[in-house]
Amino acid sequence: MKFVGPALVLGLGLSSVLATDVSFSFPDPATPYLIHGLCAMGASSVSATSSDPSVSYTPYSAPFGDHVQLWGDSDSYKTSRVRYTSQCKGGIYLQPSKKIIESVGIKDIVLTATPEAGKQVTVCAFVNPNMSDGEWGTVLPQNGFSESRIFTASMNSLKSYCKVITTTDKVDAVNGPPPGPRVHDVCASGTLNDNGHHYEVVQYPLGTMVWYEAKAAAEAKTHCGKSGHLVTITSKAENDHVVGLITAKTCGTGPWSYSFIGLTDDAEEGTFEWVNADPKAKEWLWCNGKEVASDLPTGTWGRQRLGGFLVRYKESKARAGIIREADIYLVPGGSKEKLVFKAFKSFIRIDVDWKQSENYKNAVGLLGSYSHQGERLGRDGQFIKDTNAFGLDWQVIPETDGPLFHSYEGAVVNQKCIMPASYEGSTALRGRRLGASSVDEAVAEKACNHLLDPDEKKACVFDVVATQDLSLASTW
Repeated sequence: MKFVGPALVLGLGLSSVLATDVSFSFPDPATPYLIHGLCAMGASSVSATSSDPSVSYTPYSAPFGDHVQLWGDSDSYKTSRVRYTSQCKGGIYLQPSKKIIESVGIKDIVLTATPEAGKQVTVCAFVNPNMSDGEWGTVLPQNGFSESRIFTASMNSLKSYCKVITTTDKVDAVNGPPPGPRVHDVCASGTLNDNGHHYEVVQYPLGTMVWYEAKAAAEAKTHCGKSGHLVTITSKAENDHVVGLITAKTCGTGPWSYSFIGLTDDAEEGTFEWVNADPKAKEWLWCNGKEVASDLPTGTWGRQRLGGFLVRYKESKARAGIIREADIYLVPGGSKEKLVFKAFKSFIRIDVDWKQSENYKNAVGLLGSYSHQGERLGRDGQFIKDTNAFGLDWQVIPETDGPLFHSYEGAVVNQKCIMPASYEGSTALRGRRLGASSVDEAVAEKACNHLLDPDEKKACVFDVVATQDLSLASTW
């Protein structure tokens, strides 16, 4: 596949934890803010980790009092505010070394505690529940936490959410996991009981990852001794489980609705196969119970605008039928910028990611001038408002048009750039324009329906009909 986008889901199997310990893996909302502090009551020892190597959790125990200040650090605007820890009296308090990290989706905060004899472990998370800090106040209650009336912060902007972590939350090494959802154990979190696989959603900022990069990233991940791969959704039960992992955003409205999956039509355009050659590749995919995703030529679950990728973990095995994904070439530019060359059936698209206008001042070309807000300039340098006319103005037909540019320098190896022969004969590009297309506007509009902006959708429809390449819609 050949489409820019970012998020994934992983799948692994289960493993056991120590019989005397209980463990909880906190949900990971779309925020760079960590949990500000953790309190474990009824535990003789407790520890917490994060997959971010820059974050550590330091335990503190009695004496707690109103004059014990723990929670302050230097990398948050809340530094000047004092948080007291008297609400954790009698327990063990864990303070993070920082409260904000640069990347979203890699926090993976895991707490492990050893219960005191005859006691249950109660875990309280001190968070800022505001949406600007990651919607912890919504995410934690969705995972069984309740706002505490006993453990309260001295300021309303910091709240405490608590949950009892019982010994039934761990995996039995002999008998396997008990029936029902497994959401509390480190290895069982995100596991579908029907197939024993573990699933994980990995988020990346929009526009920073393409499908083949997501595939490589998924296969590089491991969880509890299992290897990961882009998820292959082959049943409604499995799809519903994946839906449950990203229901913070409803299907079709937010970035978490759109994630890379292990589906590709690279071998034959329009014919989809799972990357692991799963024979169920032609089955429909479901989104909120509706069959809507199997005809999208993007290798995505949902629609094209991506917010992550879905990874499924399983036992490491050699898999046959891995398909070459795409002809995509990345050329790094400045600190963040990169050129993305995407090779389609009959043309190449060039995109500039993370573009900054100050680096392109006075630049004029197919995308116009940055100094004039990206106006579309024709070959004569005049502004062309209509997107269809703009596209036609820059199309070149070798049989009738002269050189597009006055001069060029050949490549080091191949000194000539030859227009590939077209199966459409002498009317090469004319045959792909709106008037002579086998892919009509109705089909193109369906492929471009993910675009909300009318002008963008119009331009997308034109590109698809003019080139007869449905996959082009995914690049918008």
